[in-house]
Amino acid sequence: IDNKPSDTFSDGQYSMPPLTIRRNRYRTALMVILSVLMTVGFLHILKRPHTYTFTLAFEMFGLLFFGLMGIGWLCQLKRPAVLILTSEGFYDYSTTLATGSLIPWAHVQHIRLEPVKVHFLTACWNISITLTDENDFIRMQTPWKRLLLRPGYWLGYSAIIIPLIDAALPRQEIAQAMQHYHHTYHTTQNRLNT
Repeated sequence: IDNKPSDTFSDGQYSMPPLTIRRNRYRTALMVILSVLMTVGFLHILKRPHTYTFTLAFEMFGLLFFGLMGIGWLCQLKRPAVLILTSEGFYDYSTTLATGSLIPWAHVQHIRLEPVKVHFLTACWNISITLTDENDFIRMQTPWKRLLLRPGYWLGYSAIIIPLIDAALPRQEIAQAMQHYHHTYHTTQNRLNT
């Protein structure tokens, strides 16, 4: 965690200093290596003769999925932070889909720590952010991000999901810090905006 000098609201009330939650580069590099290995594995399988169209489609999907995942994780190595929390809101740099722009606390409705289950086992944890107007948030994204975000939204998922797989802090600490900032500044921002 890195703290910067505190800033103030326009009414002179002192705020908490910004909080930078850094990325664990070793975990990110491990995810790159695993993605490359899976991509090479699917590429090797694709070289075999295929009898069923379904098998070919599945292997093509696997190749594309893990190839894109590898590129995404590789891009994340350039981003030292996963999250930056400030008195105004938070900046999300957790994935290549993340906007990196300020999400004001006044626009945040709920913050939840949620497990990602794979066959009843917890594979990893995400922070799920429910916004007051998720449709508006999705509309403001670039066309390709809208294309990727809308199916999840239609299935009932939050527009902002922050994976913590390569965060340098324990998940509970990150969730508690976000909830604390939200609780502290959500009401204050609404009061200043009225």
